[in-house]
Amino acid sequence: MKRASILFVLLSLAAFGPVPSSAEPEVVTGLLRLPVRFPMRGLDPAVADHESERLVIVNLFDQLYEYEHLARPFALRPCLAADMPEVSADRRTYTIRLKKGVRFSDDVCFEGGKGREVTAHDVVFCFKRLMDANVPATGRWLFEKKLLGIDAFTQASAGVPKKPNRSSYTKEQGYPPVAGLEAVDDHTVRFRLSRPYPALVWVLAASYASIYPPEAVAKYGADLGKHPVGSGAYVLQSYPSERRVTLRRNPGYRKDLYPSQGAEDDTADDVLADAGAQLPLNSLVSISVVPDEAEAWNRFNAGEFDLCVVPRDAVWSIVTPGNLELLPFLAEKGVRLSKVPKLEVFYQAFNMENEIVGHPAGEKGLAIRRAISLAHADTWTRERLYGGLVERLYGPILPEFPEYDTGFQNPWMRQEGEPEEDALELAREVLEEAGIPGGKGVPPIPIDMLDFKAHRTEFAEFQKNMSKIGLRFEPTYVDWPTLRKRIASRKSVIWTISWQMDYPDPENLLQLFYGPHKHLPNDSGYTSKAFDELYEQALQMPPGDERAAVYLDMQEMIVEACAYRWQFRRRKLVLTHEWLSNWRYNDICPKYFKYCRVDTGKRNKYLAARK
Repeated sequence: MKRASILFVLLSLAAFGPVPSSAEPEVVTGLLRLPVRFPMRGLDPAVADHESERLVIVNLFDQLYEYEHLARPFALRPCLAADMPEVSADRRTYTIRLKKGVRFSDDVCFEGGKGREVTAHDVVFCFKRLMDANVPATGRWLFEKKLLGIDAFTQASAGVPKKPNRSSYTKEQGYPPVAGLEAVDDHTVRFRLSRPYPALVWVLAASYASIYPPEAVAKYGADLGKHPVGSGAYVLQSYPSERRVTLRRNPGYRKDLYPSQGAEDDTADDVLADAGAQLPLNSLVSISVVPDEAEAWNRFNAGEFDLCVVPRDAVWSIVTPGNLELLPFLAEKGVRLSKVPKLEVFYQAFNMENEIVGHPAGEKGLAIRRAISLAHADTWTRERLYGGLVERLYGPILPEFPEYDTGFQNPWMRQEGEPEEDALELAREVLEEAGIPGGKGVPPIPIDMLDFKAHRTEFAEFQKNMSKIGLRFEPTYVDWPTLRKRIASRKSVIWTISWQMDYPDPENLLQLFYGPHKHLPNDSGYTSKAFDELYEQALQMPPGDERAAVYLDMQEMIVEACAYRWQFRRRKLVLTHEWLSNWRYNDICPKYFKYCRVDTGKRNKYLAARK
């Protein structure tokens, strides 16, 4: 590193606080700087629910498992765990052994201020605290109705006096034992499930599943969110307000090396240049709250931030329409563009209990659903409402999943490049074969739309296409809370909604059609005995080709039934400067701080050129 670069980073360290002393001098590397949109109100893993807070938490704490930084399709690797779980034949018992020698960072909550070893008892404590009714936790869905005894624990906890600094859960205090959550010994934790839960390992990588010591809860209580204590790659350097957080390298961080393998194109992107290097690669991470995307972009362009999201209002001043390529004035500066499809699905749902479009309507209802799906391709919505920053979807198995079938086609959707009239003609044939040619005898169909000007125009485009096949619709314009109430009360007949995935497994979307989940999360009320049997079969199966085949059969059933009209998912456009290496976005768990490398010399050169 050049002398000027070293001086720059040392001054940055001094600005954020003292460099911690240790037996070895701190090796000064880079400073990663990034904006977030929303205030960071607290960093308590059980309580924090906003994306800004979760971003900091997953990078500050360790979890039992974490995502492989470069792997696509997504994959997990052990973090605090020593290996992947030992799973029983009935897939209801998971035994996880922990790495030995991993220590919590030094903090005054410990005797003598020295962090101790992380144990299985800490894991049990953190997960019980997550399920404590007196803790305003938002991630209880991870375990509720899944671990043996956990729901009884949550119910009993509601009757125990609230104590923010509670650091244990004992029978004497009024808490029942939880058979499904056990510390077998100091380095072994065992989960016993009430039913197979293939997503368990995925959710053990979530921010809610971060591990922290009971001593920190005892010391800080309700202020735990301002005093995070973990074992991750970084520790808290400063937290002066909800608008600024600075992390510094954990001097006692365990051995953790940059990956040596990635996706097929990773070598070309030079993201393997640090293969085998000890993590983290930067000394500091500075996170600033910038609510306005345009301001974040301006500060990125000035070299103040290392990355930023392309602001929606300025997209076409940064990328070209159509192919979304970076404009030359930015490419010449070494700026890079990442076009990341989000792990989400936008879809139009049908109330399957409705007498016009649902199960009671039989073949006529099926024909109406198929005709709607064929006749409307969301062209206006994709191009005008979302500016082309979306990717069409044809079913619930996304390209990021190993189970994705590249040859799959949804026969009840207009394909890319297919003439509109061909799809309209097929829609008319479907209605005629069902005995309702041109929509004859079908009353106006109610449809719920969010009450915004853009959505009124969107409905007009939808109705224009539907009139070409003889179907009419009656819109009801509502706000978001009202829409949710109407869906829950079964008053909505057709509505548009999205699903943000919790983990990268098709089961996370396929569960939306499972009969016993009616009406949450199966809002549409779709029921199929054959589908339910396949879903339950898949729950019993380990990942692999056999389970993939079952998933594909389930997808085929859903597509044929047209329980949803699949629409699209958004793309996230992210800019990074040339001095930032190894950044890779993960839409579900953005644990990337420790992998990034900042070349301070290149940054300084950029800043000097702007003067």
